[in-house]
Amino acid sequence: MELVKKNKPKKILKYRFADFSISKKTVKQLNFLGYHYATFVQQKSLPLTLNGRDIILCSKTGSGKTLCFIIPMVEKLLEINWPIKGVIGGCIISPVRELAIQIFTICKNISSIHGIKISLMIGGVKFYSSDKSIIISTIGKLCEEMLISKLLDLDSLFILSVDEIDQILDLGFRKSFLQILRFLPKKKQTLLFSATLTLKIKDLIRLKLIQPIFLCTKKNFKPLNSKNFKNYFIIPKNIYQYYCILDSCQKTNFLYSFLVSHPKAKTIVIFSTNKQVIFFFQAFKKFKPNFPIFQIYGGMKQILRTSTFVIFNQVDTGVLLATDIISRGIDLKRVDWVVQFDCPQNVKSYLHRIGRTGRLSEIGKSLLIVTETENYFFLLLKKFLIPLFQIKIREKQLIKITEKIVNLVFNDKYFYLKAYSAYLHNIRYIFSVQYHRNPDFSETNWFKLAINYGIRQ
Repeated sequence: MELVKKNKPKKILKYRFADFSISKKTVKQLNFLGYHYATFVQQKSLPLTLNGRDIILCSKTGSGKTLCFIIPMVEKLLEINWPIKGVIGGCIISPVRELAIQIFTICKNISSIHGIKISLMIGGVKFYSSDKSIIISTIGKLCEEMLISKLLDLDSLFILSVDEIDQILDLGFRKSFLQILRFLPKKKQTLLFSATLTLKIKDLIRLKLIQPIFLCTKKNFKPLNSKNFKNYFIIPKNIYQYYCILDSCQKTNFLYSFLVSHPKAKTIVIFSTNKQVIFFFQAFKKFKPNFPIFQIYGGMKQILRTSTFVIFNQVDTGVLLATDIISRGIDLKRVDWVVQFDCPQNVKSYLHRIGRTGRLSEIGKSLLIVTETENYFFLLLKKFLIPLFQIKIREKQLIKITEKIVNLVFNDKYFYLKAYSAYLHNIRYIFSVQYHRNPDFSETNWFKLAINYGIRQ
Protein backbone atom coordinates (compact mmCIF):
# COMPACT_ATOMS: atom_id res chain seq x y z
CA MET A 1 0.00 0.00 0.00
CA GLU A 2 1.44 3.33 -1.09
CA LEU A 3 1.22 6.23 1.28
CA VAL A 4 0.25 9.54 -0.26
CA LYS A 5 1.82 12.56 1.36
CA LYS A 6 -0.62 15.38 1.84
CA ASN A 7 0.61 18.88 1.26
CA LYS A 8 0.57 20.83 4.48
CA PRO A 9 -1.22 24.16 4.25
CA LYS A 10 1.15 27.09 4.04
CA LYS A 11 1.43 29.12 7.19
CA ILE A 12 0.53 32.76 6.80
CA LEU A 13 3.40 34.77 8.22
CA LYS A 14 2.41 37.68 10.39
CA TYR A 15 4.86 40.51 10.80
CA ARG A 16 4.69 42.93 13.66
CA PHE A 17 5.63 46.55 13.06
CA ALA A 18 8.55 45.97 15.44
CA ASP A 19 10.04 43.65 12.79
CA PHE A 20 10.65 46.62 10.47
CA SER A 21 13.17 49.44 10.79
CA ILE A 22 10.74 51.60 12.73
CA SER A 23 11.55 53.55 15.90
CA LYS A 24 10.36 52.08 19.18
CA LYS A 25 8.22 55.15 19.94
CA THR A 26 6.37 54.79 16.64
CA VAL A 27 5.82 51.06 17.17
CA LYS A 28 4.51 51.72 20.69
CA GLN A 29 2.11 54.35 19.38
CA LEU A 30 0.92 52.06 16.57
CA ASN A 31 0.20 49.31 19.11
CA PHE A 32 -1.63 51.80 21.31
CA LEU A 33 -3.82 52.76 18.34
CA GLY A 34 -4.61 49.08 17.67
CA TYR A 35 -2.12 48.44 14.83
CA HIS A 36 -0.13 45.37 15.87
CA TYR A 37 0.43 43.40 12.67
CA ALA A 38 1.32 44.71 9.23
CA THR A 39 -1.09 43.91 6.40
CA PHE A 40 0.16 42.21 3.25
CA VAL A 41 0.53 45.47 1.33
CA GLN A 42 2.39 47.04 4.26
CA GLN A 43 4.76 44.08 4.41
CA LYS A 44 5.58 44.56 0.72
CA SER A 45 6.00 48.35 0.70
CA LEU A 46 7.49 49.37 4.07
CA PRO A 47 10.96 47.79 3.58
CA LEU A 48 11.26 49.76 0.32
CA THR A 49 9.81 53.08 1.45
CA LEU A 50 11.76 53.08 4.71
CA ASN A 51 14.86 52.59 2.57
CA GLY A 52 14.04 55.72 0.54
CA ARG A 53 12.80 54.09 -2.66
CA ASP A 54 10.17 55.61 -4.98
CA ILE A 55 7.14 53.35 -5.48
CA ILE A 56 3.88 53.16 -7.39
CA LEU A 57 1.58 50.86 -5.45
CA CYS A 58 -1.70 49.29 -6.51
CA SER A 59 -3.80 47.53 -3.92
CA LYS A 60 -7.47 46.97 -3.26
CA THR A 61 -9.37 49.38 -1.04
CA GLY A 62 -9.28 48.63 2.67
CA SER A 63 -5.86 46.95 2.52
CA GLY A 64 -4.09 49.47 4.77
CA LYS A 65 -2.41 51.75 2.22
CA THR A 66 -2.60 54.82 4.49
CA LEU A 67 0.05 53.55 6.91
CA CYS A 68 2.26 52.71 3.91
CA PHE A 69 3.02 56.39 3.44
CA ILE A 70 2.45 57.83 6.93
CA ILE A 71 4.99 55.58 8.66
CA PRO A 72 7.91 56.25 6.26
CA MET A 73 7.13 59.97 6.25
CA VAL A 74 7.24 60.21 10.05
CA GLU A 75 10.34 58.00 10.26
CA LYS A 76 12.22 60.07 7.67
CA LEU A 77 11.49 63.24 9.65
CA LEU A 78 12.95 61.61 12.75
CA GLU A 79 15.96 60.30 10.85
CA ILE A 80 17.13 63.79 9.88
CA ASN A 81 16.26 65.32 13.28
CA TRP A 82 13.19 67.22 12.07
CA PRO A 83 11.28 69.45 12.69
CA ILE A 84 12.89 72.61 11.41
CA LYS A 85 10.47 75.33 12.47
CA GLY A 86 8.46 76.79 9.60
CA VAL A 87 9.84 74.37 6.97
CA ILE A 88 7.73 71.65 5.36
CA GLY A 89 9.49 68.30 5.01
CA GLY A 90 6.60 66.05 3.93
CA CYS A 91 3.47 66.52 1.83
CA ILE A 92 0.48 64.21 1.36
CA ILE A 93 -1.97 64.96 -1.46
CA SER A 94 -5.55 63.64 -1.50
CA PRO A 95 -8.27 63.99 -4.17
CA VAL A 96 -11.16 64.76 -1.76
CA ARG A 97 -11.66 66.50 1.58
CA GLU A 98 -13.03 63.55 3.57
CA LEU A 99 -10.02 61.41 2.66
CA ALA A 100 -7.66 64.27 3.60
CA ILE A 101 -9.38 64.60 7.01
CA GLN A 102 -9.10 60.85 7.54
CA ILE A 103 -5.38 60.85 6.69
CA PHE A 104 -4.85 63.91 8.91
CA THR A 105 -6.43 62.15 11.89
CA ILE A 106 -4.31 59.01 11.53
CA CYS A 107 -1.11 60.95 10.85
CA LYS A 108 -1.66 63.26 13.82
CA ASN A 109 -2.24 60.30 16.16
CA ILE A 110 1.05 58.70 15.09
CA SER A 111 3.24 61.80 14.82
CA SER A 112 2.05 63.51 18.01
CA ILE A 113 4.24 61.29 20.18
CA HIS A 114 7.30 62.72 18.39
CA GLY A 115 6.16 66.35 18.56
CA ILE A 116 5.85 66.58 14.78
CA LYS A 117 3.33 69.24 13.72
CA ILE A 118 0.73 68.40 11.06
CA SER A 119 -1.27 70.88 9.00
CA LEU A 120 -4.49 70.19 7.09
CA MET A 121 -5.48 72.32 4.11
CA ILE A 122 -8.87 71.76 2.50
CA GLY A 123 -11.52 73.97 0.95
CA GLY A 124 -13.74 75.64 3.53
CA VAL A 125 -11.54 74.66 6.50
CA LYS A 126 -7.90 75.44 7.08
CA PHE A 127 -5.78 74.20 9.96
CA TYR A 128 -2.49 75.89 9.33
CA SER A 129 0.44 76.55 11.69
CA SER A 130 3.77 78.31 11.31
CA ASP A 131 5.76 75.39 12.78
CA LYS A 132 4.30 72.73 10.50
CA SER A 133 6.47 69.80 9.35
CA ILE A 134 3.97 67.73 7.35
CA ILE A 135 1.18 69.19 5.25
CA ILE A 136 -1.91 67.22 4.16
CA SER A 137 -3.96 68.85 1.42
CA THR A 138 -6.51 68.21 -1.29
CA ILE A 139 -5.18 68.67 -4.80
CA GLY A 140 -7.50 71.64 -5.41
CA LYS A 141 -6.40 73.52 -2.29
CA LEU A 142 -2.74 72.82 -2.97
CA CYS A 143 -3.11 74.26 -6.49
CA GLU A 144 -4.72 77.37 -5.01
CA GLU A 145 -2.02 77.92 -2.37
CA MET A 146 0.96 77.17 -4.62
CA LEU A 147 -0.04 78.34 -8.09
CA ILE A 148 -2.54 81.15 -7.45
CA SER A 149 -1.90 82.64 -4.00
CA LYS A 150 1.77 81.54 -3.99
CA LEU A 151 1.71 81.43 -0.19
CA LEU A 152 3.08 77.90 0.18
CA ASP A 153 6.79 77.10 -0.01
CA LEU A 154 7.79 73.47 -0.58
CA ASP A 155 11.42 74.08 -1.59
CA SER A 156 12.71 71.88 1.26
CA LEU A 157 10.32 68.99 0.64
CA PHE A 158 12.04 65.61 0.72
CA ILE A 159 9.11 63.17 0.66
CA LEU A 160 5.88 63.42 -1.35
CA SER A 161 2.94 61.04 -1.13
CA VAL A 162 -0.10 61.05 -3.42
CA ASP A 163 -3.13 58.95 -2.49
CA GLU A 164 -5.68 57.84 -5.12
CA ILE A 165 -3.50 59.22 -7.90
CA ASP A 166 -5.77 57.88 -10.65
CA GLN A 167 -8.72 59.91 -9.35
CA ILE A 168 -6.61 63.07 -9.31
CA LEU A 169 -5.89 62.48 -12.98
CA ASP A 170 -9.56 61.69 -13.69
CA LEU A 171 -10.73 64.88 -11.95
CA GLY A 172 -8.86 66.97 -14.52
CA PHE A 173 -5.96 68.02 -12.28
CA ARG A 174 -3.28 66.50 -14.48
CA LYS A 175 -1.89 69.82 -15.77
CA SER A 176 -2.03 71.46 -12.34
CA PHE A 177 -0.42 68.41 -10.75
CA LEU A 178 2.46 68.40 -13.22
CA GLN A 179 2.88 72.15 -12.71
CA ILE A 180 3.09 71.67 -8.93
CA LEU A 181 5.83 69.09 -9.44
CA ARG A 182 7.96 71.69 -11.22
CA PHE A 183 8.11 73.73 -8.00
CA LEU A 184 9.23 70.74 -5.91
CA PRO A 185 12.85 69.68 -5.37
CA LYS A 186 14.16 67.13 -7.87
CA LYS A 187 15.78 65.06 -5.13
CA LYS A 188 12.82 63.80 -3.16
CA GLN A 189 11.16 60.49 -2.39
CA THR A 190 7.83 60.00 -4.18
CA LEU A 191 5.14 57.53 -3.10
CA LEU A 192 2.11 57.04 -5.35
CA PHE A 193 -0.91 54.95 -4.30
CA SER A 194 -4.11 53.79 -5.94
CA ALA A 195 -6.66 50.99 -5.83
CA THR A 196 -6.61 50.70 -9.64
CA LEU A 197 -3.95 51.06 -12.29
CA THR A 198 -5.03 52.52 -15.61
CA LEU A 199 -3.37 53.66 -18.80
CA LYS A 200 -3.33 57.25 -17.49
CA ILE A 201 -0.89 56.24 -14.77
CA LYS A 202 1.71 55.43 -17.42
CA ASP A 203 2.12 59.21 -17.64
CA LEU A 204 3.52 59.13 -14.10
CA ILE A 205 6.76 57.74 -15.47
CA ARG A 206 7.33 61.27 -16.79
CA LEU A 207 7.58 62.52 -13.20
CA LYS A 208 11.26 61.56 -13.26
CA LEU A 209 10.93 59.14 -10.38
CA ILE A 210 14.25 57.70 -9.25
CA GLN A 211 14.18 54.04 -10.31
CA PRO A 212 10.56 53.56 -9.22
CA ILE A 213 9.35 50.17 -8.08
CA PHE A 214 5.88 49.05 -9.17
CA LEU A 215 4.06 47.05 -6.53
CA CYS A 216 0.79 45.18 -6.86
CA THR A 217 -0.83 42.74 -4.46
CA LYS A 218 -2.22 40.65 -7.31
CA LYS A 219 -0.33 37.54 -8.41
CA ASN A 220 1.15 37.32 -11.92
CA PHE A 221 1.05 41.08 -12.30
CA LYS A 222 2.86 42.48 -15.34
CA PRO A 223 4.91 45.68 -14.95
CA LEU A 224 3.46 48.97 -16.07
CA ASN A 225 6.03 49.34 -18.84
CA SER A 226 4.91 46.06 -20.40
CA LYS A 227 3.72 46.27 -24.00
CA ASN A 228 0.64 44.32 -23.01
CA PHE A 229 -0.34 46.75 -20.24
CA LYS A 230 -4.11 47.21 -19.94
CA ASN A 231 -6.47 48.70 -17.41
CA TYR A 232 -5.89 46.61 -14.31
CA PHE A 233 -8.41 45.89 -11.57
CA ILE A 234 -8.08 44.09 -8.25
CA ILE A 235 -11.29 42.30 -7.31
CA PRO A 236 -11.94 42.02 -3.55
CA LYS A 237 -12.69 38.41 -2.61
CA ASN A 238 -14.16 39.23 0.80
CA ILE A 239 -17.07 41.23 -0.68
CA TYR A 240 -20.18 39.33 -1.79
CA GLN A 241 -21.50 41.10 -4.86
CA TYR A 242 -25.17 40.97 -5.86
CA TYR A 243 -27.31 42.56 -8.54
CA CYS A 244 -31.00 42.77 -9.33
CA ILE A 245 -32.74 43.61 -12.61
CA LEU A 246 -35.75 45.87 -12.15
CA ASP A 247 -38.30 47.69 -14.22
CA SER A 248 -37.30 51.38 -14.45
CA CYS A 249 -40.29 52.53 -12.40
CA GLN A 250 -39.52 50.21 -9.46
CA LYS A 251 -36.10 51.49 -8.43
CA THR A 252 -37.33 53.70 -5.58
CA ASN A 253 -39.81 51.09 -4.35
CA PHE A 254 -37.07 48.50 -4.23
CA LEU A 255 -34.55 50.78 -2.52
CA TYR A 256 -36.95 51.82 0.23
CA SER A 257 -38.13 48.23 0.72
CA PHE A 258 -34.54 47.04 1.01
CA LEU A 259 -33.64 49.68 3.59
CA VAL A 260 -36.75 49.03 5.68
CA SER A 261 -36.06 45.29 5.66
CA HIS A 262 -32.48 45.87 6.93
CA PRO A 263 -33.04 48.30 9.84
CA LYS A 264 -30.09 47.02 11.87
CA ALA A 265 -27.59 47.23 9.01
CA LYS A 266 -25.11 49.98 8.24
CA THR A 267 -25.72 50.83 4.60
CA ILE A 268 -24.34 53.28 2.04
CA VAL A 269 -26.53 54.14 -0.97
CA ILE A 270 -24.63 55.75 -3.84
CA PHE A 271 -26.42 57.99 -6.37
CA SER A 272 -25.06 59.59 -9.52
CA THR A 273 -25.85 63.25 -8.71
CA ASN A 274 -26.11 65.68 -5.78
CA LYS A 275 -29.76 66.50 -6.58
CA GLN A 276 -30.79 62.86 -6.21
CA VAL A 277 -29.20 62.64 -2.77
CA ILE A 278 -30.98 65.81 -1.61
CA PHE A 279 -34.38 64.69 -2.95
CA PHE A 280 -34.35 61.13 -1.59
CA PHE A 281 -32.95 62.21 1.77
CA GLN A 282 -35.73 64.74 2.29
CA ALA A 283 -38.42 62.43 0.87
CA PHE A 284 -37.46 59.41 2.97
CA LYS A 285 -37.25 61.52 6.14
CA LYS A 286 -40.85 62.62 5.56
CA PHE A 287 -42.00 59.01 5.93
CA LYS A 288 -40.17 58.52 9.26
CA PRO A 289 -38.38 55.24 8.42
CA ASN A 290 -37.23 52.72 11.03
CA PHE A 291 -33.57 53.60 10.48
CA PRO A 292 -31.45 56.75 10.98
CA ILE A 293 -30.61 58.45 7.69
CA PHE A 294 -27.71 60.72 6.68
CA GLN A 295 -26.53 62.49 3.52
CA ILE A 296 -23.21 63.58 2.00
CA TYR A 297 -22.77 65.24 -1.38
CA GLY A 298 -20.40 67.66 -3.09
CA GLY A 299 -22.37 70.86 -2.53
CA MET A 300 -22.65 70.54 1.26
CA LYS A 301 -20.90 72.97 3.55
CA GLN A 302 -17.66 71.49 4.79
CA ILE A 303 -18.68 71.61 8.47
CA LEU A 304 -21.83 69.59 7.75
CA ARG A 305 -19.94 67.12 5.56
CA THR A 306 -17.31 66.55 8.22
CA SER A 307 -19.79 66.19 11.09
CA THR A 308 -21.96 63.78 9.07
CA PHE A 309 -18.90 61.71 8.18
CA VAL A 310 -17.80 61.51 11.84
CA ILE A 311 -21.28 60.64 13.15
CA PHE A 312 -21.96 57.96 10.53
CA ASN A 313 -18.54 56.46 11.16
CA GLN A 314 -19.36 56.06 14.86
CA VAL A 315 -22.89 54.62 14.65
CA ASP A 316 -23.56 50.88 14.34
CA THR A 317 -26.70 51.20 12.20
CA GLY A 318 -27.95 53.73 9.71
CA VAL A 319 -28.22 54.68 6.04
CA LEU A 320 -25.91 57.14 4.30
CA LEU A 321 -27.14 58.59 0.99
CA ALA A 322 -24.12 59.84 -0.94
CA THR A 323 -22.53 60.50 -4.30
CA ASP A 324 -19.22 59.15 -5.58
CA ILE A 325 -17.49 61.65 -3.31
CA ILE A 326 -17.62 58.94 -0.62
CA SER A 327 -16.32 56.14 -2.85
CA ARG A 328 -12.61 56.91 -2.95
CA GLY A 329 -10.31 55.87 -0.12
CA ILE A 330 -12.74 56.81 2.67
CA ASP A 331 -12.46 54.34 5.55
CA LEU A 332 -15.89 53.90 7.13
CA LYS A 333 -16.13 51.33 9.91
CA ARG A 334 -18.34 48.24 9.81
CA VAL A 335 -20.32 49.01 6.64
CA ASP A 336 -22.59 46.02 5.92
CA TRP A 337 -24.03 47.00 2.52
CA VAL A 338 -23.15 49.26 -0.40
CA VAL A 339 -26.17 49.79 -2.67
CA GLN A 340 -25.68 51.44 -6.07
CA PHE A 341 -28.89 53.14 -7.15
CA ASP A 342 -27.40 54.03 -10.55
CA CYS A 343 -24.89 52.14 -12.66
CA PRO A 344 -21.42 53.70 -12.31
CA GLN A 345 -19.57 55.19 -15.25
CA ASN A 346 -17.10 52.30 -15.55
CA VAL A 347 -15.73 49.20 -13.86
CA LYS A 348 -13.13 51.20 -11.96
CA SER A 349 -15.83 53.35 -10.33
CA TYR A 350 -17.81 50.20 -9.51
CA LEU A 351 -14.85 48.67 -7.64
CA HIS A 352 -14.16 51.86 -5.71
CA ARG A 353 -17.80 52.06 -4.67
CA ILE A 354 -17.99 48.52 -3.31
CA GLY A 355 -14.66 49.11 -1.57
CA ARG A 356 -16.47 51.10 1.14
CA THR A 357 -17.45 47.73 2.65
CA GLY A 358 -15.25 44.74 3.42
CA ARG A 359 -12.46 46.88 4.86
CA LEU A 360 -9.30 45.10 6.02
CA SER A 361 -10.56 41.62 5.07
CA GLU A 362 -13.92 41.99 6.85
CA ILE A 363 -16.93 40.48 5.09
CA GLY A 364 -18.94 43.00 3.09
CA LYS A 365 -21.89 42.97 0.68
CA SER A 366 -22.73 45.11 -2.32
CA LEU A 367 -25.88 45.40 -4.42
CA LEU A 368 -26.11 46.87 -7.92
CA ILE A 369 -29.53 47.99 -9.18
CA VAL A 370 -29.79 47.39 -12.94
CA THR A 371 -32.71 48.36 -15.18
CA GLU A 372 -33.77 46.55 -18.32
CA THR A 373 -31.73 48.97 -20.48
CA GLU A 374 -28.53 48.65 -18.43
CA ASN A 375 -27.65 45.03 -19.09
CA TYR A 376 -24.55 46.25 -20.93
CA PHE A 377 -22.90 47.12 -17.61
CA PHE A 378 -23.60 43.72 -16.11
CA LEU A 379 -22.03 42.10 -19.20
CA LEU A 380 -19.04 44.43 -18.82
CA LEU A 381 -18.50 43.22 -15.26
CA LYS A 382 -18.67 39.61 -16.43
CA LYS A 383 -16.06 40.42 -19.07
CA PHE A 384 -13.63 41.35 -16.28
CA LEU A 385 -14.53 38.12 -14.43
CA ILE A 386 -16.20 39.98 -11.56
CA PRO A 387 -18.52 37.47 -9.84
CA LEU A 388 -22.07 38.72 -9.24
CA PHE A 389 -25.06 36.81 -7.90
CA GLN A 390 -28.57 37.73 -8.95
CA ILE A 391 -31.32 38.56 -6.48
CA LYS A 392 -34.78 38.00 -7.90
CA ILE A 393 -37.47 40.36 -6.64
CA ARG A 394 -41.18 39.74 -6.47
CA GLU A 395 -43.32 42.79 -6.99
CA LYS A 396 -45.56 41.77 -4.09
CA GLN A 397 -42.61 42.18 -1.71
CA LEU A 398 -42.10 45.84 -2.58
CA ILE A 399 -43.43 48.74 -0.54
CA LYS A 400 -45.28 51.15 -2.86
CA ILE A 401 -43.44 54.21 -1.62
CA THR A 402 -43.66 55.98 -5.02
CA GLU A 403 -47.42 56.45 -4.53
CA LYS A 404 -46.71 58.46 -1.38
CA ILE A 405 -43.96 60.40 -3.17
CA VAL A 406 -46.43 61.26 -5.98
CA ASN A 407 -48.83 62.76 -3.42
CA LEU A 408 -45.98 64.59 -1.72
CA VAL A 409 -44.73 66.10 -4.98
CA PHE A 410 -48.25 66.99 -6.16
CA ASN A 411 -49.21 68.79 -2.94
CA ASP A 412 -45.89 70.47 -2.12
CA LYS A 413 -44.38 72.95 -4.57
CA TYR A 414 -41.00 72.70 -2.83
CA PHE A 415 -40.80 68.94 -3.37
CA TYR A 416 -42.14 69.37 -6.90
CA LEU A 417 -39.10 71.49 -7.80
CA LYS A 418 -36.72 69.13 -5.97
CA ALA A 419 -38.20 66.13 -7.79
CA TYR A 420 -37.86 67.66 -11.26
CA SER A 421 -34.33 68.83 -10.52
CA ALA A 422 -33.26 65.36 -9.37
CA TYR A 423 -34.98 63.72 -12.35
CA LEU A 424 -33.36 66.05 -14.91
CA HIS A 425 -29.91 65.61 -13.41
CA ASN A 426 -30.41 61.84 -13.48
CA ILE A 427 -31.31 62.04 -17.20
CA ARG A 428 -28.20 64.12 -17.87
CA TYR A 429 -26.06 61.51 -16.11
CA ILE A 430 -27.59 58.67 -18.13
CA PHE A 431 -26.94 60.55 -21.38
CA SER A 432 -23.32 61.18 -20.44
CA VAL A 433 -22.70 57.50 -19.58
CA GLN A 434 -24.74 55.66 -22.22
CA TYR A 435 -24.58 57.96 -25.27
CA HIS A 436 -21.68 56.16 -26.97
CA ARG A 437 -23.40 52.79 -26.48
CA ASN A 438 -26.97 53.69 -27.48
CA PRO A 439 -27.12 57.13 -29.15
CA ASP A 440 -30.84 57.02 -29.94
CA PHE A 441 -32.00 55.82 -26.48
CA SER A 442 -34.91 54.04 -28.16
CA GLU A 443 -35.11 51.44 -25.38
CA THR A 444 -35.16 53.93 -22.52
CA ASN A 445 -38.58 54.70 -21.07
CA TRP A 446 -38.19 58.17 -19.56
CA PHE A 447 -41.78 58.20 -18.22
CA LYS A 448 -41.15 55.10 -16.14
CA LEU A 449 -37.95 56.60 -14.77
CA ALA A 450 -39.84 59.75 -13.75
CA ILE A 451 -42.17 57.72 -11.51
CA ASN A 452 -39.23 57.12 -9.14
CA TYR A 453 -39.33 60.85 -8.41
CA GLY A 454 -43.10 61.06 -7.99
CA ILE A 455 -43.61 62.58 -11.45
CA ARG A 456 -46.59 61.36 -13.42
CA GLN A 457 -47.42 62.04 -17.08
